[in-house]
Amino acid sequence: MPSYTFTNTATNEEETHFLKMSELDEFKKNNEHLKQKLTTGNVIGGLSTSSGSLPEGLRDTFREMKKKHPRSTGVDNFI
Repeated sequence: MPSYTFTNTATNEEETHFLKMSELDEFKKNNEHLKQKLTTGNVIGGLSTSSGSLPEGLRDTFREMKKKHPRSTGVDNFI
């Protein structure tokens, strides 16, 4: 579920709320004292934090992709 950051216009404090995208408009109508802040989403990377390289299981998947599509070059730099 996405998280949304709001600034409370009365207290100037930031608040984070976890809402479904379909609930966001209704939430903003019911909480006019909150102004939504523009933030970037978190990105989950494929690099391991311990070794700095791709996990071997992921590299195996890329190798299999290369076997099935030998002329494709999209995964060459990951193998």
